Amino acid sequence: MKKKKSEVQEINASSMADIAFLLLIFFLVTTTIASEKGLPILLPPKREKDELTEFKMKDRNVFKVLINSRNQLLVEDEPMRLEDLRKAAMDFIDNRGRDKESSENPQEAAVSYKSDRGTKYSIYVRVLDEIKAAYHELRAKKLGVSLEDYLKFDEKGAMDDPKFQKKVKIFAQEMGYSISQETMKKYLNFNAEKAGKEGKGKEVRAYQKARGSGKELFVEKYYDVNREYPLRISEAEPTKIIVFMLLFFFMVTTKMRETDMLVNVALPSASQLQKIENKSAVSYIYVGPPKQPGKFGKEPRIQVNDVFVVPADIPQFISEERTKLREDQKNDMVVSLKVDRAAKVGLVTDVKLQLREADARQINYAAVGGKK
Repeated sequence: MKKKKSEVQEINASSMADIAFLLLIFFLVTTTIASEKGLPILLPPKREKDELTEFKMKDRNVFKVLINSRNQLLVEDEPMRLEDLRKAAMDFIDNRGRDKESSENPQEAAVSYKSDRGTKYSIYVRVLDEIKAAYHELRAKKLGVSLEDYLKFDEKGAMDDPKFQKKVKIFAQEMGYSISQETMKKYLNFNAEKAGKEGKGKEVRAYQKARGSGKELFVEKYYDVNREYPLRISEAEPTKIIVFMLLFFFMVTTKMRETDMLVNVALPSASQLQKIENKSAVSYIYVGPPKQPGKFGKEPRIQVNDVFVVPADIPQFISEERTKLREDQKNDMVVSLKVDRAAKVGLVTDVKLQLREADARQINYAAVGGKK
């Protein structure tokens, strides 16, 4: 007798699209886009008790910027509008000894930026943004590119942008800039030795990608200019494909919301924003008015994870956050300060002092682009 062929059972996949939509909704509700931008700053090391820091700098090389509790700007002992700060800083930094009251050269120039505890945080960030813009604009001018293109260079993939490549070629032709084999060798050896320790991997990759295409001319000059102006910064239905592509996008580019926000934070605006690449090494501190003023008052509070803390609790928080990082990430830890624009600088200063005590010196003033 002939054996009956056993029928292969088919799996009913008709509900896969429904499942995908449900998963997509889940990711939309429970995740945030993993993009962290702001103004990165390296805090000075903690000061030992009774230790006085000695600065061996000529007074003429220090550009003094102060903001009082009324958010008024005093630059070089003279009142100044915020709109005029960038140009004043550029003139001072790039003075090159012409004016005896200004810096001797860009390498010697430094900006001293002080604020009152009562200064509004959004104004504090705007001033810092203008100071950074002064350096970036000087560098861009020296490179012969726009400020926008200079900032874009630091973004991942900028060197592969055809429009940017065209600008680079024009730059190389106009500058007639050439690199000797010895210089190239030194550059690559330097980065090969120190890339891991100094976080230069991105620069090395950009440089190596540029080699042989003429773009190394721009890359080498880019670093020269930064040194010249040092800133101590399967087949399926189309609908199913779209759903799964969206789902994949949310799985890759988002992170689970780990913190229940207890404070309201409207971030300040800035233009010189930089992206934090290693997001897994970022810890967050929030400062803003409580969401429940009847229970917690109206004054800004500090939040870490899901709890309110006082400044003295921050070293313990940093210690706990470090234990969550891999050994190779601990030196790259960044603390992102998400501070409400209406908060006062005094509370932020208290936070920064405790971060210095905890040796968490790499911080980021979280901000958003757009109008100020």
